[in-house]
Amino acid sequence: MKVVVALVTCLAVAGCGGESSASSTTTIAATPTTSTPTATVVDQSGKPLGLRIGARLDPTALPSLPADGVQVWMDTRPRVVVLVGLDGHVYGHLDADAMNDREIGPDGRSVIDAPQQADNQPSKQGECVTVAGTYELCRRGVTNALVDSTTGKVLADGWPHVLGLGFTGASLSPDGRTLLASWSGECESPRAVFVPTGGGAVRTADGKSSPVRSAESYALGWASDDRAIVGFPMGACGPGLRHPGIYAMSTNGRATLIYGTRRIMTNEWLW
Repeated sequence: MKVVVALVTCLAVAGCGGESSASSTTTIAATPTTSTPTATVVDQSGKPLGLRIGARLDPTALPSLPADGVQVWMDTRPRVVVLVGLDGHVYGHLDADAMNDREIGPDGRSVIDAPQQADNQPSKQGECVTVAGTYELCRRGVTNALVDSTTGKVLADGWPHVLGLGFTGASLSPDGRTLLASWSGECESPRAVFVPTGGGAVRTADGKSSPVRSAESYALGWASDDRAIVGFPMGACGPGLRHPGIYAMSTNGRATLIYGTRRIMTNEWLW
């Protein structure tokens, strides 16, 4: 059974301020689980979390995993990496110590060494670096903007009036119509942002026209069906959702919870 709940974005965000949300509604579909956890974790204070983590897995003999999924590193006791399909199915967990500098391979069949992440950022005024296809990060003033290199058009200016670095990366949707961009604000407060490649309104993942008063979020990538995979953390330097977790999102604002993370620190990667 799937339960669909329509939430006004502002009501779903802890600490949401005076911006009106009458025109911004996010629909969240949650699929209840009937499975029983085969292992448990607690937070750092020893409080039970009730999270689904599945059975302990052997990294040298993984079960049959789907082609696409998300690995969730959790700051719990013990620390674990939970393997979750994009449909919300939990396949089990690995000990976090066994996954230091390692990750699930792109085919979902094995554990591989994690590739080194290059710092692909423009370092001086006017410099541009390619981030996805023909789309570039360009340094404009004190902010990184997203630019279409074929036309020179600025698709998103990075909100230069808001303290922060601006955009730090982006990935292109399978249909080529939307960039899922990463924006970094003051205190490295992250936002996932939808940027139409044909021009149009730029929105944060929770539907705001500006990162001001929007919930912290981070871009993980795209599913093959053109849904964006976005993480909403508990919020550190900015507000967070009341229901933190990993969501599959359409660009029209429909969000389906893949895996709830409660109020603990997590890191996620797609395979």
